[in-house]
Amino acid sequence: MNKFDLNLLKTLDALLQEKSVTKTAQRLYVTQSAVIKSLTKLREAFNDPIFIRSGKELVPTPKALELAVQLKPIIQSIDQMTLPESFAPENCNRKFKFDMMEVAYAITLPEFMPILLDVAPNIKLETNTWSQDTMQRLLRCDIDFA
Repeated sequence: MNKFDLNLLKTLDALLQEKSVTKTAQRLYVTQSAVIKSLTKLREAFNDPIFIRSGKELVPTPKALELAVQLKPIIQSIDQMTLPESFAPENCNRKFKFDMMEVAYAITLPEFMPILLDVAPNIKLETNTWSQDTMQRLLRCDIDFA
């Protein structure tokens, strides 16, 4: 893979979330043809079909799901580059959603919660126990951390 078009990552991210060429095209403000061309390039680059059609929905292949896990932090990093430079945690009112294994609660939450709530007292945490659909929820951005 000599020259990889980084714009393909944005298309892949949208396809993973939308599971539809039409919805992805609408979301990215491009034509369906452009999305199909990008998908073709992704398939060539990763030597994998990436998605398989099942009715009206595109189903990600295991390779696509693997890429999705790697892609998430890359997209988040790029998104953070465009955020305003200053962030005031004391003014943050965001709700963060976590899925964790039960054993992780006892180890993780007491360690960082007091500091977190001291710095950002208005945030909210929604925690759920890790389940079979946790990875899918993470890939769909339904949760923030798993």
